[in-house]
Amino acid sequence: MDISVAVAEEDVYIGSSETRPRQLESGGRGQYCCVPMCKNARYDKHKNKTNIGLFTFPKSNPQLLKKWINVFNSIRRQGGVDNFNVKKKYTLVCEFHFNISDIILKPCSGRKTLHKDAIPSIFHPKEHVACENCQHLKEQLEQLKKENDFLKNENLTLTIMNSKINKEIESKKQNEFNYKNISTEPKMFKSFTGLELDSIEKKQKHSNIESMPKKGPKPKLCALDQFFMTLVYLKNGFALSHIGWLFKLPKSTISRQIISWINYLYFTLGRIPIWPSREQIDLTMPECFKITYPSTRCIIDCTELFCQIPSSLNIQSCLYSSYKSHVTYKGLLGISPSGAIIFVSQLYPGSVSDKEIVIRSGFLNKDLWDKDDSVIADRGFTIEEELENIN
Repeated sequence: MDISVAVAEEDVYIGSSETRPRQLESGGRGQYCCVPMCKNARYDKHKNKTNIGLFTFPKSNPQLLKKWINVFNSIRRQGGVDNFNVKKKYTLVCEFHFNISDIILKPCSGRKTLHKDAIPSIFHPKEHVACENCQHLKEQLEQLKKENDFLKNENLTLTIMNSKINKEIESKKQNEFNYKNISTEPKMFKSFTGLELDSIEKKQKHSNIESMPKKGPKPKLCALDQFFMTLVYLKNGFALSHIGWLFKLPKSTISRQIISWINYLYFTLGRIPIWPSREQIDLTMPECFKITYPSTRCIIDCTELFCQIPSSLNIQSCLYSSYKSHVTYKGLLGISPSGAIIFVSQLYPGSVSDKEIVIRSGFLNKDLWDKDDSVIADRGFTIEEELENIN
């Protein structure tokens, strides 16, 4: 157990009146060394605190306390001090009566403590105390300089290591497959997403991609990289395991984020009207249509998407497509004469006919059509009567 520097709360009178240190002018009680002829104190005559350590007797260790008292009894006998006694609660001994190896200096706080078995052993005459003090301080200064040099070298080593680690991190970031790195090559960006980089950057400035609602723990990919990942998936149809390899994420995380983004895009972009007016159709109509089919408003066809075979036989029968010989979902697509997609229906079971999908999808809504508009479709769409009903 270390013996810490203590603060005296009352006067300690040890020795004769000739050897007793004078009362300090600090407005409080004296705090000085009890060794005869030693005038070291906690405060100087100007009431400024000194850097001298004062230690209490080890009252918690009876055996060590007895050794300390024996030392001071020996001083009493040698110096002829008859009334040298340890009577007060806060009898103090300054640091200059200990070997330097007995004192522990805390570098951060400057606090001084004693080793658990330290015993005062240095008792010089008065004229040598000041010289001993200076030597003691010099030794402490040298020790602090050595510690400071060591810490400087440690700090330099850590700075170099930190710089190397940062360079490695930056190098890995430059090789990552993400929006920031791929956007430096517009042709490569279009190859992966099917979209022009300029159009994405312009829309990004006016969109709220970064403010997309986030649930659960913080994702490893930012919102922009998640959006980029979804575009890559939709454009190329890569397997989720391949997408996970590109973005260094597990398959389950990829699946969850892509589904979230598809739902988000559906509710965000699904509200945007894509059905053009008659004037817009005429302005963008190719010359071949103007000559042969000038009244064309829309070209329609159904597309089927394979799906997993359900365990229920009833659902399996409902989804089965005789055309694809597999369970599918079927949807109706409409494009303008210029090739733009202008109508997308919901998905229906693969067993539903093309005509039924046209009727149920809202494609025949009268508000969408002008007089004498025509529709181009293959033979499977027997919808002449339905079109005549809407003029």
